[in-house]
Amino acid sequence: MTVLRPTQEVTPLEVTFTDLRGREDDTYTVPQVTGVEYVVNGEVTPAGTYPGADLVRVEARPLPAYVFPEGSVTVWEHVFTPPTTSPFADVPLENMFFEEIAWAFEAGITTGWSESDGSVTYRPLAKINRDAMAAFLYRLADPQGYVAPEVSPFTDVATGDLFYTEIAWLAEQKISTGWVAADGTAQFRPLEPINRDAMAAFLYRLAESPEHEAPAVSPFLDLAPTDQFYAEITWLAENRITTGWVGNDGTAQYEPLMPIARDAMAAFVYRFAHLG
Repeated sequence: MTVLRPTQEVTPLEVTFTDLRGREDDTYTVPQVTGVEYVVNGEVTPAGTYPGADLVRVEARPLPAYVFPEGSVTVWEHVFTPPTTSPFADVPLENMFFEEIAWAFEAGITTGWSESDGSVTYRPLAKINRDAMAAFLYRLADPQGYVAPEVSPFTDVATGDLFYTEIAWLAEQKISTGWVAADGTAQFRPLEPINRDAMAAFLYRLAESPEHEAPAVSPFLDLAPTDQFYAEITWLAENRITTGWVGNDGTAQYEPLMPIARDAMAAFVYRFAHLG
């Protein structure tokens, strides 16, 4: 006589994949779930984290005396990005912002510098100047058919200057007003590094100044509600375009008056482009 054992419902947990553009630390993680076995590419595999490469197919199966609820996800597949090389000689795969910098290169937002030895560099820790920042934002927006005016909107930017078109477009879109003198003329100061607070304002305006109710309590210790560009910076924080520098106690600083480095600028532009 066969004795039927009672069955118990169990839901398999998701298998997770970490794919960092072909780095050596690409992994997948098999969870530990009582009553579930996971089969990876045809072999039963215990819980743990494993190196990832090529195609990884994982199937969850119920052990005896267990059943899965109807509609449970039981199969996960992932094709890991093959090993790649960096587009820039000075940005290794291990760089904190490699993903964002590589994306900016592939999207045509930055070309870097061609060096005499034939290599191309990005100079990730260099401060980004206001003219180069204008180029980043112009390329991100990709305005089709834009023709720069014959007369510059800024007294310190000539029509023949590098990035004149990009800077003029910023002015026309009111993303930048520059510094306006009493006589009505304006300066852009193209070769000055751009600070993190002004960069926040530029990105907020590039997003067409969406409605945003700035919080009464600042998310950053070094930023007060009365500070210039407070609303724009808190919009960036709310949309996870910036997290600032988070301390061990959970508090954060934004460093609004610090010039922004080129690696961080790539990260801000990447997150902005992937909003929503």
